[in-house]
Amino acid sequence: MRATGRASRPVAPGVAVLADANAVAQAGASAQIAAPAAADADWDGENAAVAASISAKVTAAAGAKVAADAVLGIDSTATESGTFLADATAEASAGVHAEAFAEAGAEAKVAEDGVAVGFACMAGAYVGAQASGKAAMDNPLGDASIAASSGVSCGLQAGVAASAHCTYDDHILSVGIDGEAALTATLR
Repeated sequence: MRATGRASRPVAPGVAVLADANAVAQAGASAQIAAPAAADADWDGENAAVAASISAKVTAAAGAKVAADAVLGIDSTATESGTFLADATAEASAGVHAEAFAEAGAEAKVAEDGVAVGFACMAGAYVGAQASGKAAMDNPLGDASIAASSGVSCGLQAGVAASAHCTYDDHILSVGIDGEAALTATLR
């Protein structure tokens, strides 16, 4: 959306007050969903292996921006300096975003000397927001500007993975089980 305005008004012979203003506003939003999956199987005549994985991800974002510009001045044909103009601008923007995901995978291998299996899964979600603004003024007496921005995001993620194997090779039996779990929280 855009708005503009312009005015000129004589206030004395050879002297006029000028005003010009513009404003723009924009907003937008987006969303995405992805869910890839994969599977694989292999046989080399002696050993077999299978693996599968799946994941899903959803993201969304929205934002808005507003900008304005104003010029105020005096136009004088009665003096040598002519025109005196002051220009002021301001801009502000803000946005939010979110993401959630989940992933899982598993594999199994069977060989002449034993079996191995494993799996892993993870899930998480993140949200955030940010805002910024700036303003400036230009005139014959001097220029000034200021800008500021801020943002915050937080998220939580959890995952678990485990594997096990049992093999027999050269009269040695090997059995193993391992696993791990994690929980992570972030704030920026």
